[in-house]
Amino acid sequence: MFISNKALVLALVALPSALACVDSSTYTFGHYEFNGATTIRDCAWITVNFNKIETRQDEWCGVEVGGSLVSDECPVACDACPVTAAPSVPPPTASPTVSAAPTAAPTRPPSPAPSPFPTARPSSVPSESPSDVPSTVPSDMPSDIPSFMPSDLPS
Repeated sequence: MFISNKALVLALVALPSALACVDSSTYTFGHYEFNGATTIRDCAWITVNFNKIETRQDEWCGVEVGGSLVSDECPVACDACPVTAAPSVPPPTASPTVSAAPTAAPTRPPSPAPSPFPTARPSSVPSESPSDVPSTVPSDMPSDIPSFMPSDLPS
């Protein structure tokens, strides 16, 4: 598989911020009793109920609990991951562009010669040279000019 240098640079630039934006697995910010069970508020609690995500984000992400802002400990759940601008990459051109020098290596390996796969559309024009194997069927169009030497087999 071939990965361009531009794609590699983009991936390396995005990697640190993607790894840095992870909810804490140990941070909690309180608990409450519901239906006889104790529910602990942690980063996962913010998003566990789809219908309450926005309300919980509004109520808790700006609150400081235990010396930390909930959004700092739960950036994914609070939609608080830092946004880093990707480097600007120009769009592809409509037609090929000329480079100053050829690349150091070919972009793909050359095809084998002769090709191991027969063509799907044979040529309608016969080849210039005769084939190595004689025909076993008489021609529908005999030549107008006789051969210079007689054949070894009778027609």
